Amino acid sequence: MMIRVGLFRARMSGLARVLATAASLTGCAALAGLGSDYSVGGDGEAPTLDGSAPDRAVGRDSGHDAHTTGHDAGHDATTGTGTGSGAGTGTGTGADSGTGTGSGTGAGTGTGTGTGTGTGTGAGTGTGTGTGTGTGTGTGSGSGCPVACSGGTCTNGECLLTLASDSNTPYGIAVDTSRVYWGNSAQILSLPTAGGTPTTLAGGQGAPGDLAIQGTTLYWADQGGTIMSTPSAGGALSTLESGQGGPKGIAVDSTTLYWANLSGGSVATAPLATPSMITTLATGLQQPDHLVIQGADVFWTENGGTAVDRLVIATGTVTTIATGPQPDHLAADTTNVYWTNSGNGDVDIVDRSTGTVTTLATGQNQPRGIVVDGLNIYWVTTMGNTLVRAKVGGPVTTLVTGLNAPNQLAVDATSLYFTTADAVQKVTPK
Repeated sequence: MMIRVGLFRARMSGLARVLATAASLTGCAALAGLGSDYSVGGDGEAPTLDGSAPDRAVGRDSGHDAHTTGHDAGHDATTGTGTGSGAGTGTGTGADSGTGTGSGTGAGTGTGTGTGTGTGTGAGTGTGTGTGTGTGTGTGSGSGCPVACSGGTCTNGECLLTLASDSNTPYGIAVDTSRVYWGNSAQILSLPTAGGTPTTLAGGQGAPGDLAIQGTTLYWADQGGTIMSTPSAGGALSTLESGQGGPKGIAVDSTTLYWANLSGGSVATAPLATPSMITTLATGLQQPDHLVIQGADVFWTENGGTAVDRLVIATGTVTTIATGPQPDHLAADTTNVYWTNSGNGDVDIVDRSTGTVTTLATGQNQPRGIVVDGLNIYWVTTMGNTLVRAKVGGPVTTLVTGLNAPNQLAVDATSLYFTTADAVQKVTPK
């Protein structure tokens, strides 16, 4: 019996050693397999009994991926678009006074801001910054004179300046690059075109009519019977012609003087170098009134009749190119001759090449002085007390109202000058 028991124990002890060895080998193998799963988990936690990595590792991977996605989303958003706004102001002009302002908005482009988030145990965000720029435009409306009107009157949006008050009935007027000249019932005067103190160039005149300026010399017709001149800056007077029949209209070019004898019914000429050598160009006219030189021709009106006449300087030929009821003042350019009809209130045009007559305006209340500046035709209405502007084939616009019997006009590169019953005035049309 003792022998059997000992043998049984010996056998069991050997079996135990075999089983222990097998268990040891199995545990090592298991540990070797779990080492790989552990490294996947990557969180330093011991493996589970089934040899897999813990659930926490999955959440971390998901967060890591979400972080990447969110970061990318935010990074992409940094190249987005934005809008901006801008403000603009505008100034308007119109009648009487005031300025107008306006505002506007504009759209701009820039970079935008983006944020991305991930789902899972871990989260990732990405941000970008953006700026937007914009431009704006503004419109405004308002009223007022377009130029400084200090000392003047703003009427119909035009700045009317009184350069000089003159109670002696100003009449003829002329202008050069720096001064304006006029005659009244007994004098010839001048002042700067910008205004200032008048200077008397000649006194004791009978009844000065039209004025003309050539170079540095001023000429005028005195209806007492003489043709006069003086340096435009002031100086000695010269009587160029005497004994004329009520000379009124006058024109001059670089070599020759022309004048119209209103009461004598004639048009005459003389060289500036030898003014005593008078040539009568036309006789038997019906109160020849105003003259103008343009190119190779001299034009005048017969205010006591109906004719607008033309002298071809080279040949001395005189022809009637148009008729109208009491043609009065006139002006000319290279294409047309323009004149006012005091008899019916029309302003007419005749084409110098074709002789075609066109009526530019009707119903004018005693139109008188007229000038052209290359773009526009201007005239005044003595009884209507207005200054009017027109274009050939275009609208007729009243620029200034409320004048006091305006009569004659002159024009320079920027402004209009005119005489009224008691003043010399200026407008710079807008």
